[in-house]
Amino acid sequence: AIDAEILKSFEYWLGVKNLPQDSFLRRQIRLSEDRFVPIRVFTTFNRLKVWCHDVCRIAGVLRRSAVLEVRGEGVDAEVRALEDFSVRPHEDEQM
Repeated sequence: AIDAEILKSFEYWLGVKNLPQDSFLRRQIRLSEDRFVPIRVFTTFNRLKVWCHDVCRIAGVLRRSAVLEVRGEGVDAEVRALEDFSVRPHEDEQM
């Protein structure tokens, strides 16, 4: 049940309903040329702290997603959405 909640949360955080309005995550995405965000960034989120802070376990859960991509192993694992929702309509990628 916790794994399902973790997956659902990441898919929401990096999805079209949240990401265009989430300035914190959009900044994190722009720190990387290929839009990957370290999973450890998400472990600072209150909701995730309650469930799990083990980056290795979280990465394993996220690898099951059809809409997310995980790169790397262990504490260095990173995640991104397959589709880029970090740029708002009518917004330049450099903003």
